[in-house]
Amino acid sequence: QYLASAVPREFDLERTALFRTTYLTGRPMGESQVRLLADDLRCEVVHAEWLPDGVFIIARGYFELDGIERIKEREGVPEVFLTKADRFENLLVGLLDHERELLGVGSLAGIDWQRRRATVWTPLDEETLGRVAGIEFGILKVMPNGQEGGKIHPNDI
Repeated sequence: QYLASAVPREFDLERTALFRTTYLTGRPMGESQVRLLADDLRCEVVHAEWLPDGVFIIARGYFELDGIERIKEREGVPEVFLTKADRFENLLVGLLDHERELLGVGSLAGIDWQRRRATVWTPLDEETLGRVAGIEFGILKVMPNGQEGGKIHPNDI
């Protein structure tokens, strides 16, 4: 049971490379822009950013699909990439060093979207944690107790 001795560890996502996710690959939107998106989708928007070919939005709860067309029209973008915040929760993640070598794995407990910090349950010791330079997002959901909880589509996040 690899995660049996896991404890929650916090990672600064502005100082940690992220792999296999769209999150933090674009230019973050301001608060007023995020509020407009939330109004369009009629839900809470926890994060949004500009991408070269559109807008990437992370929402909490149910959203109104008609809002996507309103966003495309107002922002003048061809694509709106929309995902739910809970898709990031309990994801199996790889913890990588500077050469992208796997140091260990963990279960992503969640992300503080405002502070850009991730909490990962992992059994890695302090010395190994100090070498973590990247997080690679997987598609399997694994609870901190090691129990599998389904999976997401590879392009969902």
